[in-house]
Amino acid sequence: MYPKCRPSVQVFFVYEYNYERPHAALELETPGSVHVSSRRQYKDKVKEWDYPSYCQVRRVCRNGTLRWRSTKWVMISTSLMEKNVGLEEIGEGLWRVYFRQKTLGYFDENTLRTQDKLGRLKRNYV
Repeated sequence: MYPKCRPSVQVFFVYEYNYERPHAALELETPGSVHVSSRRQYKDKVKEWDYPSYCQVRRVCRNGTLRWRSTKWVMISTSLMEKNVGLEEIGEGLWRVYFRQKTLGYFDENTLRTQDKLGRLKRNYV
């Protein structure tokens, strides 16, 4: 944990870092002299994704898991906490897992194991 700085010290540091100190990676220019602001507007809220009708939509829990058949848990990813994923059944008990348009991997409901796109097994259920 970083110690809290007085606002004046922090403002001074940020100003010195961005406008006075030259940086070797910038050919001894300061970040403030080479930075160009983006013309694109920043969107605070990302639009909700609509999965195709052939996908089941499931919500990933806060621990990165997905509830399966009311009693089982399957590890998906902690980076997708509280996000929706799409599940497409591609075989008997074999599901393709999507986040938006990106294929994350595969899930076998018989073994409750996930695989990445290359077929490598991931962590077992929680």
